[in-house]
Amino acid sequence: MTETDSTISLGDITTFIEKIVSKSSLNLLNTIDGGLIFDVPLVGVADGQDPLFTEYKQVIGDFYLTPVEALQKMAEVERYCGNLEAIAVVCWALPFATHIRASNAMKNDLPASSLWSCAQEFGEKFNNHLRLRVIEFFKNRGYLAIAPMRSPFYVRFGRYSTNWSERHALYAAGMGTFGLSRWLITERGVAMRCGSVVVNAQLTPTPRRYASHTENCLYYSAGPCNKCIDRCPAEAITVDGLNKAKCREFLDLHAKVEGCGLCQTSVPCESTIPR
Repeated sequence: MTETDSTISLGDITTFIEKIVSKSSLNLLNTIDGGLIFDVPLVGVADGQDPLFTEYKQVIGDFYLTPVEALQKMAEVERYCGNLEAIAVVCWALPFATHIRASNAMKNDLPASSLWSCAQEFGEKFNNHLRLRVIEFFKNRGYLAIAPMRSPFYVRFGRYSTNWSERHALYAAGMGTFGLSRWLITERGVAMRCGSVVVNAQLTPTPRRYASHTENCLYYSAGPCNKCIDRCPAEAITVDGLNKAKCREFLDLHAKVEGCGLCQTSVPCESTIPR
């Protein structure tokens, strides 16, 4: 049997992630101004055996990989003999720094600001680094951990669907709800990147305090708010939500740079839950 450190807490994990975000040189736009890419992160935990993850097989597709399935696959590969009864999904949101958001908020059409484009590219490289560091954090304490997005089991189905969704993991962890643009609105807004790691640790889930999956969006909760519709140069966002195909096709044709982000900036939910 594998010995694990049973004293681990969400506070320990949060401190670890916050330190990497604040200290890592990978979280800097070294090619432009040397400023931070991401601000102070948000961290939460979902119960890996929450029935919501099974429901995602109907919402996302039957190809969706639940946390239990992901960890079982990793256990087989690593011939792990430890206990898999307790499973948690550690989730984080990385809000883009103020100056990056501000630069893109001034744009009304493509291309996105150079700061935003570089932050998208190098920010996800840092996010991948963070995923690996969080896995290392748990493995050093005897746990089995996997970042589904960076695992050999991660699969893309068609052009717009995958068998793991970071946004849906954060929703399960009580960290935000979906907006009209289908981005996740956290207490630090939609202008962020997110990540998650599945681990066989006994961690207390952070509560889901919302009553619906769209509660944080002004359009759904407080009446008309069409700001993200107005901001979308592809006209891919309507009252029916986001047309992923139309968005992607427009970006492929016009963007020529990494990302767009107009629907994430200069909107009421850019950096907070709008009230």
